Amino acid sequence: MVRILGAIFFIVLLFFIVSYTNSPDVPRLLSNAEETFLNLVGNSKNNENNDSSPPINLTLIRTIFSPGENIILQYDGDAQNSKDLSVDLKNSADRSVPIRATLSDDGFGKSLQIETSKKIAPGKYRLVIKQAQKDLINVDVYLGTIVINRQQSQYTTGENYVSDLIFFNDNGDLFCIDNSSFTLVNTISGGEDTIQTTQGKCGESPSPYHLLYTPKTTGTYILKSPTGKTSNTFIQESAFDVLGSAPSIVLKREGPTFVNSSGSYEVRITISANENFEGTVTDFAPAGFIITNSSNFSLQSSTSSFDGSTIHLRKPFNGDFPITLGFGETPSDKTIATDYQIYGVKAHDGIDFGLSDGTPVLAADDGKVIEFPTKLSAYGNTVILEHPWGGRTFYGHLSKVNVRTGQKVGKGDVIGLSGRTGIATGPHLHFGLDFKNSDVNNGYLGKIDPSPYLSDNNNLNASSQKLTWNVSINKGEKKELGYILKLPDDEYGYSYYQLGPINIVNKAGEVVFKDSKRWTLIKR
Repeated sequence: MVRILGAIFFIVLLFFIVSYTNSPDVPRLLSNAEETFLNLVGNSKNNENNDSSPPINLTLIRTIFSPGENIILQYDGDAQNSKDLSVDLKNSADRSVPIRATLSDDGFGKSLQIETSKKIAPGKYRLVIKQAQKDLINVDVYLGTIVINRQQSQYTTGENYVSDLIFFNDNGDLFCIDNSSFTLVNTISGGEDTIQTTQGKCGESPSPYHLLYTPKTTGTYILKSPTGKTSNTFIQESAFDVLGSAPSIVLKREGPTFVNSSGSYEVRITISANENFEGTVTDFAPAGFIITNSSNFSLQSSTSSFDGSTIHLRKPFNGDFPITLGFGETPSDKTIATDYQIYGVKAHDGIDFGLSDGTPVLAADDGKVIEFPTKLSAYGNTVILEHPWGGRTFYGHLSKVNVRTGQKVGKGDVIGLSGRTGIATGPHLHFGLDFKNSDVNNGYLGKIDPSPYLSDNNNLNASSQKLTWNVSINKGEKKELGYILKLPDDEYGYSYYQLGPINIVNKAGEVVFKDSKRWTLIKR
């Protein structure tokens, strides 16, 4: 009797659990928890049987981060001692937001990199890092609250520094305050000065604050954020150099800060030469933008292209999963190997990742869901995304598809759950890639190895189009080049876009100018 009652209790409990986890809200909560809590350093889970590791020492260098920038902490200690480390980021409503935390040692130092979604709203967040339930870090951080677009990265003494500034409060609302001022610090001499700003307009047509300053001494200058509005620390993206003499090439960018899908916007790049120059200038714009030329510039024509340096795919999942079959490999299962020949491929035409059943599968880049061709039915439930740069990505063997044909998705969006549908010996994700001009007779139906294009940097690096100008300019001359940009009809829900960096290379192939600071566009 006791056994019967126990069995009934077990069945009822199991039914409750299944019903609960299949309710509409639970998958979202579990997904958030998975992205926030299971993608921890080392991707370790449930280490109850391990002894507590010695703590690692974490140092948060700054608390203000620009849009799309990783939160970075320095650490001392052995990465093996991080198995019981947990990282959590909460918004103003005290809800955890999706993140991915990774320990890295790139030879220049050890760091803990915390990546957030590109869709995260600007504002104040609470960063809590624990080890063995003990707080290591518990501090407010500010994400995307300050955006600065400076026209130049280098100036000479007496030349006007000009930049535009957007300022959000802790709740992500746009600031419009009279007589706002900033402290400017010369990081070499230690001297400080104050910059007054002209007020921007708010409301339906917001505009940025304008900063104007005339430096009198050389050095590297950087702004401090104003006390009482956000964390009183340095604003990294504001840094600019003041030189004693003008460099060989001076470059200035002018463009919009606020944009929308219905407008067209001019980007102007002015080049001043202090010596004769012949070479190329390259700029980068988001892959989905429509770029056209304008008669307003001295140099009207540019060449737009996509190549390996401009296509950046995130891994189609969070966490670390092994590669169970690489591109071009032949599976040990003879039946599946024979099926390849039936479908017209000489070997594996993608990468298999060993995802367990029900793992969220994410879009590797912005794209549109296109119709599933029946020729690929061996992959079972499959999502195919067409991307603005002219290629496609394939996600096969899904247990569940969360998108529909024609739907536009953003990089990192959940498009389905992994499984074992189609011809598969176990649960995994088949990930494939082809380009618009791929050779369909290459033995893989035009597919290529996705490995060179996949990055652990995930959402941070966006795929882009390269804009190139051939430039010949004499000493003392000034020339203007630029373009008109228009956002795609559907911008995939992102709030921020970035232009750049700008590179100038001479005829000998030597880089004579490179501005790593990008120009930020805000979609309101």
